[in-house]
Amino acid sequence: MKKLISLIISLTLIAAFAAFPVEAKILHQCHYCGGDGIYTCDAVDCKDGKLPCGRCNSTGQTIEMCRDCNGTGKCRLCQGSGKRLGDDTIDCDNCNGTGQCQGGPGWGPCTEGYYYNQCPDCNGERVVWHDNDWCVYARNHDGQCPICKGTGYEGDGVEGTPNDGVSNVPRAGDGIYYLDGSYAIYGGGSSGGGSTGTGTGTGTGTGTGTSTEPPQQNDPSSTEPGTESQEQPGTDTPQADMTLVPENRNSDFDIPIPKDSEHPASASVHVEMGKMTDEEQRYYAGLPAEELAQILTNVRTIVASAEPGRSDSDTDKLLDSLAVQNGYESLPEGRLFPLYFEGHQEIGFPVRVTVSIEQGLLNGGTDLYVYHVADDGEIESLGRAEYSTYEDGSIESVSFYTSSFSTFFTSAKELDLNFQRDELDSNLTGGNDSESDGNTPVIPIVASVIAVAVIAALAVITIVLVKKRKTNM
Repeated sequence: MKKLISLIISLTLIAAFAAFPVEAKILHQCHYCGGDGIYTCDAVDCKDGKLPCGRCNSTGQTIEMCRDCNGTGKCRLCQGSGKRLGDDTIDCDNCNGTGQCQGGPGWGPCTEGYYYNQCPDCNGERVVWHDNDWCVYARNHDGQCPICKGTGYEGDGVEGTPNDGVSNVPRAGDGIYYLDGSYAIYGGGSSGGGSTGTGTGTGTGTGTGTSTEPPQQNDPSSTEPGTESQEQPGTDTPQADMTLVPENRNSDFDIPIPKDSEHPASASVHVEMGKMTDEEQRYYAGLPAEELAQILTNVRTIVASAEPGRSDSDTDKLLDSLAVQNGYESLPEGRLFPLYFEGHQEIGFPVRVTVSIEQGLLNGGTDLYVYHVADDGEIESLGRAEYSTYEDGSIESVSFYTSSFSTFFTSAKELDLNFQRDELDSNLTGGNDSESDGNTPVIPIVASVIAVAVIAALAVITIVLVKKRKTNM
């Protein structure tokens, strides 16, 4: 009986301690990558993990002088005359009258005294992989910084929080020391791991320690005081521009975006035949010129309205819900970034859209995915996007294919979309309509309730067993 009671008490203590969250960590913004999690090689000549080939001096070819002619390019028997020595009426037997060097056995004729071959080190590509250990690591881990494993934050090493890419991921309540000397609490609130701060960590490598949220976006429905609301593009159907219809519908073409010196276009659009299915090609080819012109004109107007990073309350709520559902602490962590377009259009065939993004707003380094939110709220995956980057590693432009326009956003991974929109909304409120301060994690609360229930049940069992034993005595 004593052993049973001891076991029950042990289980009770385990359940009780399991209910409490782990103590907050102290992390440091990564000193090597500056907090962006992306590795940049120190070698001056290293570009994207490759160096100029030293063997061929980045020419892609190896050059070797012909030993048979010592680089002259002339036949060694006739000295380039093409005739037998002593008889200029008969062609040289060695070069058949060409006067050109025929090279040594197995080599063949040289080219003006030299042999040009593809460089065996770079295979003609002019560059070779940099064999620096850190470059090799980054190349094998999607460009991640070897110090912080791509998280942007460093722990205390083996004796404390290890830099394994998991333990050193900041969570709400963790203390963050930034490179500029500031200290903040990641996600707001107070830290259980040290002194408290008043700011919140960004998790994006900016070092400001001021906010966990992306830059505040303007609600399109709001206007500045004292100004008249301007009509947004796409609110009225523009008149069809017949000049947009290509003469040859079997060729690719750009849909030209009007130039505006005050508001330069942030996006472009391209029609590619190779991306259409057979059914889409038949539909496209069979469209009357007037109808195709109207579609292309609408697309042009919508693309001209692109404002990457702009959002509204509904989109903000959707992205916040997706972040919670997919385990992200913040939108920047999941690279959940809105791509705003004004207006809606079903095209019927895919077009390639390229959106320019301001430097520093969206990190690169790993795969990026694009999603489309239809008018009915359904979320459609558009797959992996192509993108280019600035010198600091942030994304400069994103390209993707779509056959309709409305709201788009990016993501760092393929998201879990197996739920309804109302379930997304409930993730933000904890499943009820009561107001929340947003700082109370749901999981610790549930764990605490379970632990209390287990403790109570075990206590009841213990009392019953003790009473039963006394009765039997």
